[in-house]
Amino acid sequence: MNIKAIDIEYREAVNTILKNEWNCPPSVSKGNTIDTTVLSGFISLSDGEINGVITYNIENNECEIVTLNSFDGNKGIGMALINSVATVAKNNSCHRL
Repeated sequence: MNIKAIDIEYREAVNTILKNEWNCPPSVSKGNTIDTTVLSGFISLSDGEINGVITYNIENNECEIVTLNSFDGNKGIGMALINSVATVAKNNSCHRL
């Protein structure tokens, strides 16, 4: 499993996954509309294929996980993606995840 930040190389594939899995964009959280096509996040890769995606939004020292998908169950993909976001939240002095 290789975890990496969503970058331009994978953005289109991530946006397709978000559309297929979450009917995004947009997403709605706490009454606010979020454009998921530009959210930061991480992907999990296995043999060059995306097998997990997480997106998050940081606002007012809070980090919210907006979407999470793991396509290969019981391999720790979801937890690895969550841990990656937790590290970002800590590095950004977020008070809540």
